[in-house]
Amino acid sequence: PAQTFGNIIHKTLKNFYQQQLVEKEKLPLSFLLEIMERNWTSEGFPSKIYEKKAKAKAKKILRNFYKTGFNYQKIGQVVALEQPFSFRLTPTLKIGGKIDRVDNISGDKIEIIDYKTGSNRLPSQKEVDKNRQLTIYAMAVSTLKDFPFSRPVEKIVLSLWFLDAGIKVSSQRTAEDIEKAKEEILKLVEELEKTDFPPKPNRPFPCDYCEYKLLCDAWR
Repeated sequence: PAQTFGNIIHKTLKNFYQQQLVEKEKLPLSFLLEIMERNWTSEGFPSKIYEKKAKAKAKKILRNFYKTGFNYQKIGQVVALEQPFSFRLTPTLKIGGKIDRVDNISGDKIEIIDYKTGSNRLPSQKEVDKNRQLTIYAMAVSTLKDFPFSRPVEKIVLSLWFLDAGIKVSSQRTAEDIEKAKEEILKLVEELEKTDFPPKPNRPFPCDYCEYKLLCDAWR
């Protein structure tokens, strides 16, 4: 359910910004909610009651975002939505992902924004400063020279936007942070390669929605 909910919100915001970037006037809140209705799917919700509550929560989040987070005057700053990336950390290790949104901000700085829909607790600034996901985004943008918004790490602002709370927490990284993260990732990969992960079948959840079920003998 959380994955379905998050996908709906992310896709709705992407579609809304895509349309707003081609319009000459500010699109109304009703249009944002209409996009959500079009993107809505019942897949993943265990009951109609659960789904009804989730839809009410989605509308609340989007209304709050439109009123407090959406700035039409700065719509031209948005340079990328759902931007995929991949890069090789070593000849045998490839890292990939997708950045929710990239904005051009003051001067030649950019802001990488990651929307969060399922967090019940806001992290501290120290936790955001250590967030590995944001560090990997900074690593990708500062490493991939062919990116249209590639920047040195000191020109990158990293933000987690907690949509439920309507709060954005920002951070930055240094070249030293990037190098340290590379070492941590390589160590983590080494540990993963030495670890056994026996399957624990459980249907209908989470097996039916597992990304690895087609490779899993236990699921078959």
